[in-house]
Amino acid sequence: MPVGKGFASRLGIGLETSWGTAVKVTKLIPFSSEGLTKEQERVDDSATLVGTAVKRTSYIVGGQVSGDISADLTYTDFEDILHAAFGKKTVNVNTGITSFDLTPDVGLSLTVAVEKGVSIHEFVGCKISRLSISTGDNKLQLSVSLLGKDYTRAGLNTSADFDNLASPGRVILLPDCTLQVGNNSYNFSELNFTLDNKLQAVRGNSKTPLSIDRNGKREVSFSITLPKYEVDTFYADFENGTETSVILSATDGTNAFKLILPKVIVQTVDTSVSGEGIIPQKVEFIVLRGEGNLGVQEEARVEVS
Repeated sequence: MPVGKGFASRLGIGLETSWGTAVKVTKLIPFSSEGLTKEQERVDDSATLVGTAVKRTSYIVGGQVSGDISADLTYTDFEDILHAAFGKKTVNVNTGITSFDLTPDVGLSLTVAVEKGVSIHEFVGCKISRLSISTGDNKLQLSVSLLGKDYTRAGLNTSADFDNLASPGRVILLPDCTLQVGNNSYNFSELNFTLDNKLQAVRGNSKTPLSIDRNGKREVSFSITLPKYEVDTFYADFENGTETSVILSATDGTNAFKLILPKVIVQTVDTSVSGEGIIPQKVEFIVLRGEGNLGVQEEARVEVS
């Protein structure tokens, strides 16, 4: 009898062509944790409660798939996730650069299949409500919060489908990275970028969601921590309300990753003294939107090559 073991588990994704219709997985994701579940909504049969002190019957009237996936960010395995989170994918055949830009609607969805030894758990119609890129263990890490349509343990994918996938690529290490704010380059010890698409499941008289749509203004946030307080540049930008830009770049010599925030202003600067040691500097930015070519909402862009 097989036993579920985390170290032997595999997680694959596939970009769906029709929301909620399962597809074969096409990419292995080097995940560190997964928390996808389907919660069921029930109502009680009140007629069975007459004259008794305990519930006897309830009925399933709906369900909702949700949960998080955390992974090490690699150079080559996250195009489908970035496409689903941002909405627009453009491939420049001349430069070899693939870019991801924000679109007004979140229309793309993923099939997520997790092989857990005992069985394969398959989640369909998964849209990315929230995506974060942050630092941890001297590398970049990615986490996504998903809302999905449905779940099954006897889905489309098999262990053989996982066996046919290429191994994940190289992890993006902190020494691979450079950070530029305006015209200046900085060393950083911590970083966090968050894209919140404000998604909500739309329900009717169906046991599964009818759709998953944006239900509010998208929020994009960014913050960095510098290992030591050396300059007052960020204080000056904060006091003057200066608009600037942020570019996070990484390369392993063959592949490249770039996060571009074209328009930001400093929201807060923190250089609190917490002891006798070196004072770090934490800077939080407000990410602003500007209309770009073809109506692209230039709050954020990712480029990979």
